[in-house]
Amino acid sequence: MKMSHTATIWIYTALGMLFLFLAIESVSAGGWDVWSIMFAAVAAIDFAIVFRAFQAKKAEKQNQNQ
Repeated sequence: MKMSHTATIWIYTALGMLFLFLAIESVSAGGWDVWSIMFAAVAAIDFAIVFRAFQAKKAEKQNQNQ
């Protein structure tokens, strides 16, 4: 079952914010370590997925209007 673009955007935005929060907390507690870098990397991947979902939603909307 395929998720809609809107659901993808909301879910991955929430996950990206969660992992960004965890990265910030990890850095402030103990500096940059492996976990901090992993949390930041996962947050970046989540936000990249959100960006691609926005692009796909925009392209789908333009295709429907034509």
